[in-house]
Amino acid sequence: MPRLDMTAELMQQRTVRHPFLHWLLGFGALGLFAVAVVDSSVIPIPGGADIFLVLLTINQGNWFLLASVTWLGSMLGGYLTYRLGVRGGRAVLQRYVPARRIQGVEHYLQRHSFLGILVPALLPPPVPLVPFVLAAGTMGVTRERFLFAYGTARAIRYSLIGWLGALYGRHLLRKWGQFSRDWSGPIIWTMIAFAVVGAGITVWQYRVQSRKAREANSAAQPVA
Repeated sequence: MPRLDMTAELMQQRTVRHPFLHWLLGFGALGLFAVAVVDSSVIPIPGGADIFLVLLTINQGNWFLLASVTWLGSMLGGYLTYRLGVRGGRAVLQRYVPARRIQGVEHYLQRHSFLGILVPALLPPPVPLVPFVLAAGTMGVTRERFLFAYGTARAIRYSLIGWLGALYGRHLLRKWGQFSRDWSGPIIWTMIAFAVVGAGITVWQYRVQSRKAREANSAAQPVA
């Protein structure tokens, strides 16, 4: 049996026939990269990168390439979040992490700095990621250790999701269509709003903390 054209099949699905989702899918790997960056920021899109990776895998078929693009975007977003913790210190952690969780996150990272980054980056929601990434920065986890743990976890996660999407994606899409045919509009608009707001807040916070760090360094320098 000849292989069906993936794009034509997707357009027959009610979930993907929505114009906004079709518009986002039209950006292809570039859009996936952007979603992955925001999804790993301080304002994540719950399941956003995972969902788009599956949809684009169904549409374009090259799951390894798309998983690699998702990994790169997530690495950038995760590193910016880590650097936000480095520059902002505990004040940033208190801003984005509920007070009841901070002590537990810090205690776990003190005992298991590698696993404290790898496990949250590997597991899907509702396992929280942002508290551990920020805490890694505020607690002085080295950049090399952070990137190795985070990058390993994200590579495993997105490779597995892309591979499963290539095998079972069309079947899952049909099942999802039965549930979301009346909710595709609100779902997509919500994801767009999260992406835009998240990107703006992440850039703004990073610039604010960078400016504060420069001012603190200037004040600490002795006057000649």
